[in-house]
Amino acid sequence: MFQRSFFTFALLLPICVFAEPSKTLQYLMSQPVTLFDWGILNANIEMESYIKFNHIFSIRYVAGQARYDYSKNRIILTGTFQGKGTQKECTYNLRRLKMSFAPTTSTRPSQEVSAEQVLDGFFTHEGYSLDKQPKFLGKQLVDITIIEAHIINLKTIHTAKCQSTFTSPDISVIVP
Repeated sequence: MFQRSFFTFALLLPICVFAEPSKTLQYLMSQPVTLFDWGILNANIEMESYIKFNHIFSIRYVAGQARYDYSKNRIILTGTFQGKGTQKECTYNLRRLKMSFAPTTSTRPSQEVSAEQVLDGFFTHEGYSLDKQPKFLGKQLVDITIIEAHIINLKTIHTAKCQSTFTSPDISVIVP
């Protein structure tokens, strides 16, 4: 009787299977997210969000991206548009993109100051700051940030690319 009860009890126990993450997953799980990673992610989310606000631009905004180029020590914000692929479209929509990313207001009198505040917010802790945080973090980030517009004409495969910074109103053509 005892054997039969024990056997029945053993059959009713759930079978537990243990699986461990692969070495690749263990590696990924052990890597911390840095404030730099967090800031790039925040900037990327911001650049992607303009897809919802196509009324801001004269042509269709199809993608946004933020990335860091190690070889140039530059944060690059890119807005991709679908249009005729002219430099005029590129210049106009890049100005609109800059204004959307770093709008000027009564408390942000210049686009540079606005961009400093926006980038500072993206690359800092939420709700507190540390004494170790570099002074003028936003300014230092603005100094290494480039904003670009890429206009793609899907019919002719012609593209126009232009870039600017938040420290200057000038827009330059990117030659392939």
